[in-house]
Amino acid sequence: MKIEIIDEQRQWLVANKPAGLAVHATSDKDEINLVDELSSDGPRLHPVHRLDRETSGLVFLAKTSAVASEIMALWTTDKVVKKYDAILVGALGGAVEGIWSWPLSDRSEGRQNPQGVKASRRDSKTAYKILQLGSSLTHVECELFTGRTHQIRRHAALAGHPVLGDRRYGGEVKEMPLENFALHAKYLKIIWRGIPLQFEVAAPKDFPKVV
Repeated sequence: MKIEIIDEQRQWLVANKPAGLAVHATSDKDEINLVDELSSDGPRLHPVHRLDRETSGLVFLAKTSAVASEIMALWTTDKVVKKYDAILVGALGGAVEGIWSWPLSDRSEGRQNPQGVKASRRDSKTAYKILQLGSSLTHVECELFTGRTHQIRRHAALAGHPVLGDRRYGGEVKEMPLENFALHAKYLKIIWRGIPLQFEVAAPKDFPKVV
């Protein structure tokens, strides 16, 4: 599988992960994954974060465990900025910009309880901005300020507008069935050792359109 490399330096690389490809190895040993594919001709790579299999976009991978640990320590600080494109089911009303701040557990949950067990919920914050409003879909940009499991997907579901294609949290619609999520990690900025590293990649060509 050909995977686009956005940038590569001596200690790290940034890849554009296709939707449908897992970051790590799964229980299916014959299934390809991002780390194995990119490590086949060089050192074993260490992803410092992950995207769901069904989500496309930027993944930062370190070439040593020490660099990975160093960057992981920054991941939920103001030294890292993460932005996503998402297509939500329905017309999102209210202000053009806002904050979703429902507390979430760190365990992934289903559509019956997206927040998770009450005793395990922790502060969570996702900023959203409407980019395009349609009659049945809404294109938003989301910025993560915390790192709970499935955070954008769960916050969108709690807002009553789940991510298109997200069957777990209720985002499937008959008019536009999808194999993957309409969720794309488009922008990443890391200030590492005082140096700003900034990456951006457009959503894939088959990303749903809002009309």
